[in-house]
Parts: sequence; C-alpha cells; structure tokens
Amino acid sequence: MNDEIAGLENALKYLRQVVDLNIDFNLSDFKEFDENCCKKIAAVDGSFFKLLDGGSFHIFLIRVGYVVAEKNKIIEKHVESNIEIVEDESIVEKLMMEKEREFVFEDAITLFDGRIDECTENVAGISKKSSIKREGIPLFHAIKRAGERMMRNKRWYYRIEENVYAVKFHPSSKFVFRVDTCNENIFSYIAPYCNDITNIGYPYPLAMAHRMVEIKRDEANYIRQDMMKRAMKYMSIEDWEDLFYDYHFYLEE
Repeated sequence: MNDEIAGLENALKYLRQVVDLNIDFNLSDFKEFDENCCKKIAAVDGSFFKLLDGGSFHIFLIRVGYVVAEKNKIIEKHVESNIEIVEDESIVEKLMMEKEREFVFEDAITLFDGRIDECTENVAGISKKSSIKREGIPLFHAIKRAGERMMRNKRWYYRIEENVYAVKFHPSSKFVFRVDTCNENIFSYIAPYCNDITNIGYPYPLAMAHRMVEIKRDEANYIRQDMMKRAMKYMSIEDWEDLFYDYHFYLEE
C-alpha cells in the first residue's frame, strides 16, 4: 500500500509539472489563417482487432477506408476488410498503415488519422495527441494554452519542428491538433471541413472515415464465432480450444 501511495504521489507530481510548465512563447510564432475554398479532401483511416490468439500465431481483422468530400459534400466512400495471419502481432499496425497508404489521391488533399513519415505537398497526418516533449514534459499542452491566450477566437498554427505543427482549425473549438505536413498552406483548405457542429474543429471526413472503419467488439465476436463454425467441418472443438483457449478467462471466472 505504501508503494501505491508513493506511486500516486509521483504521478500527481508529474501532472503538476505538466500543468505548470512555463515557456515563453512569442506571439509572432503563432500564425493566423482563414478558410480557403474549395479543394477536394480525401480522408483515410484504418483499424484492427485481434480475432484469435494461437500463441505462436495471431489472426487479425484489418479494416481501412476513405471518404472523399468536395465543397462540403461527400462524393465517394470506400471500406475494405482483410483477415491477416501473423506470427508477430507487433507488425499489425504497420500492415494497416501500408494498406492506408495505398489510398493517396493525386487530385485531392489526403488526410490520414495519425502521424505520417512521408512528406508531399497534398498529404497531412492529423493526430489528437503528440509525444513531443521539452525538458521531459509534454510540450503540446503548453502550446495549446499559450495559443488560446494569445490567439483567442482565431484559427492558428504553430510550427513545432520541421513538418510538424500544432493547429487550431476553428475559432470556437477547444481542440488543437498535431498536423504532420510539409505544406502549411493546406491548413486553410482543410478548415472549411472543420465546421460541422458534431465535430467542430476536426475535419468531418476524417470523423466519418473513423466511424466507417471502427470494429466493434460484437462484430469481432460474430466473425470469431463464424470462423469457429466453419472450422468445425474439418477440426474438433477440442482442437479449436487447444489452439485458442485463453486460460486467463478461466482464472477470471
């Protein structure tokens, strides 16, 4: 119990350091921008879910999809799912991202959910969080707080490092996002797609793509049960349980 209390105190101390981080920001480093109509936007997202764990191999459902919008109207949607067998489950996210990167549109600004490594003029990665730190403390919170103070009721961006920005896409939004791009001019073209009241400040095509590719637990359970039913044609229930039974479930019952 004493160790838990000590750990709790350390956690609270760190949170106080995050909140109290005092950095002198220059107003000139925060750049205001306006909406600029009307470029086509393609939003790409993906998800994955472990269906079965065989110990030495794993079976995942991977789903990727995109939404294309132009002049604030959805003009195209696409979703595809694949079941992958892997030996190392740590590569699944990489597999998903490779499938996402197949959808880069030459005639549209392409938005990805999360960080991106490649840098092209019409591609941006939008992240809800950032791991960038200063003096061991998360930097993003301090940028957001300074931006809200100095750029109240404005759209703005702040260059954190090369090709990485903090961006507020709507004056009334309480959210600031990390954006990876080598073209800061595209912020103004993304902004018109961030006015939807249900996702104010966030590109609604990305929100829609997220909902399209999300894998619910009930859906995964249905697919798992369907796989087991089909597998019973050539294997026994004992074989299935030997391969996939998780003893932790037994311990937790």
